[in-house]
Amino acid sequence: MKQIFFAFLFVFVASCSSSNSSDSDNSNTSDSGGTSTQYSIIGAWSNTDQTTQCVTEFIFNSDLTFTISSLDNLMSGTFTTESTALSPNKLKLLLNVETDNALSNCDGESFSDAGNTLEVYFNFSDANTLNIFENYYDPSPALVLTK
Repeated sequence: MKQIFFAFLFVFVASCSSSNSSDSDNSNTSDSGGTSTQYSIIGAWSNTDQTTQCVTEFIFNSDLTFTISSLDNLMSGTFTTESTALSPNKLKLLLNVETDNALSNCDGESFSDAGNTLEVYFNFSDANTLNIFENYYDPSPALVLTK
């Protein structure tokens, strides 16, 4: 996969693809202490760079739209999630970027992902921690977001 966008995670993981099926509740199941709990991606999530204190914010809305802001960069579009047999403990997240102002993000990068579909994978550590992975086989998240 080519490095695409992210000053905030999804940066490197762009791949043009289309989604066939979506996980309509945009959540995944986590087994914690023998009880099964569902967490939802819907809401506002953020990550603060510990060196620069620059904040990147991801907002996933229940109407399946998203907004990502990082420094001066702002992008938005629609998203879908899909379960995958390749990694049953992670869901695929497809971000269909409709607008991107191409201004500088927290990583100092300036480019536009408008018109691209970015593909990443995610799971939850708990209800307030969203882990984003560049690929389904990555053992460690590329980005950890909190509510």
